[in-house]
Amino acid sequence: MLRRFEKRHFETPIFCGFPDAGASGGRHRHFRVSHRVSGETYVDPDTWYLNNASTEGSWWPLWAEWLERNSSGRAASPPLGALDRGYPPLGAAPGRYVFER
Repeated sequence: MLRRFEKRHFETPIFCGFPDAGASGGRHRHFRVSHRVSGETYVDPDTWYLNNASTEGSWWPLWAEWLERNSSGRAASPPLGALDRGYPPLGAAPGRYVFER
């Protein structure tokens, strides 16, 4: 299901993640996040980095919370492919490429 958003003025989260899924098995993931209100002054990357503390873990739960707060509910996913134009769906999500090595 997709989230439906109304056109309105709201804060946009800005995430910067540093995943470490290599030798550590992803145990040392961390991210930084801030919020920017539409129309606020630009902040350069170095200043942004220095002004936002690092948080351990995954940013996905925080993103999911933001989507929940700022959406107007769930909506059905659009149909895949375009049968009327001769383009059938390639396959079910997540797609075959996910399983390729």
